[in-house]
Amino acid sequence: MQFGRANGPTDSAQLFDGCRELGLNAFDTAYTYNDGASEEILGQILTTQQVDTNAVFIATKAANDQPANAQTLPKMLD
Repeated sequence: MQFGRANGPTDSAQLFDGCRELGLNAFDTAYTYNDGASEEILGQILTTQQVDTNAVFIATKAANDQPANAQTLPKMLD
């Protein structure tokens, strides 16, 4: 499930809440998912709900579409 394509911010927040209620705490994302919308929406949810980031595991990826080096990685992870 990728936030940002079929699910906007409201639906994504409801899905996130449902996952957390079931005890899920790992969320996978990447800056390339839906042109960055997936990471942006997840970040908004974490911020708006003041989620303890020590209570969740966020996985992301870098260098999916370009070489990984000291110049490109910071931009991908920003």
